[in-house]
Amino acid sequence: MGTKINTTLFQGALILTLASLLSKLLSAVYRVPFQNMVGDEGFYIFQQAYPFYGISMTLSLTAAPLFISKVVAEYNGDYNAQRWFLERSKRYLGVLGFVLFIALFIAAPWLANTMGDPSLTGIIRVTSVTYLLLPYLGSYRGFYQGDNDMTPTAVSQAVEQVVRVAIIIVGAYIGVYVLDVSLYHVGELAMSGAIIGGAAGAIILAVFDKKAPWFTADTYNATGKPPVTTWNLAGHVCRDYNECFTDLVSNGRCFSNFSFVSC
Repeated sequence: MGTKINTTLFQGALILTLASLLSKLLSAVYRVPFQNMVGDEGFYIFQQAYPFYGISMTLSLTAAPLFISKVVAEYNGDYNAQRWFLERSKRYLGVLGFVLFIALFIAAPWLANTMGDPSLTGIIRVTSVTYLLLPYLGSYRGFYQGDNDMTPTAVSQAVEQVVRVAIIIVGAYIGVYVLDVSLYHVGELAMSGAIIGGAAGAIILAVFDKKAPWFTADTYNATGKPPVTTWNLAGHVCRDYNECFTDLVSNGRCFSNFSFVSC
C-alpha cells in the first residue's frame, strides 16, 4: 500500500511538473512575437495589468487548490463528504471571486491613475473578469489533488495556457493589422486570452467531473451531519496559515509535504 501511494505521489508530481514547464515555456515563447507586433509601448501596457492576472492565477492554481486538497485528503475514503466539501468550497470561492471582481472593476480608474496612466482602466477591468472563474478552477483542482489525482489539474492548466497564449497572439495580430485600433485596445484583446483560457480550463475540469459518480449536496446531509462546518473551515484557514509560515521560514516552501508548487 505504501509503495502504491508513493508511486501515485511521484506520478502526480511528474504530471504537475510537466504542466508547469509547459506553462513557463509558453509564457516565454509568446513574448517575442507579441512584442514585435505591439512594440515596446504595447508590451508595457500589457505588462502593467499582468500582476492583477498573476494574483488571480495564483489563487486558482495554487492557493485555493492547496487548502481544499488538504481538507479533501482528510476525508479520504468518504466520497460523499469530499463532494459535500467541494460544493461548499465552490460557494465560498464564488463569493470571494465576485467580491474581488467587483472591487477591482470599480477600483480600476483609481488604480490606473495611481499607476500614472488613466488609459489602463480598460485592461485592468478586463483582467478583473478572471476572478469570476475562481470557484470553478480553484475548487475542482483542489478536489482532485486531494484525491491524489493530478491529471485534471495538469490538463486544465496546460489547456488554459495554450488557449491564453493563442488568444494573445491572435488578438494582437487582429488589433494591430486588421482593426488598427489603439494599443490600449490591443492590450485588452490580448488580456481577454486570460478569460477565454480560464474558461477553457474550467470546461476541461467539468468534463473530468462528469466522469465522477453522481452526487448532489443533499446526499451527504441525508445520511449524516456535514463533515465540515463554517467554524471548522475558519480553524483550517488559521492552522494552515501558521503551517505555511513555519514551512516557508524553514524550507522556503509552503506545505512542502503536501504540495509540489512553491509559494
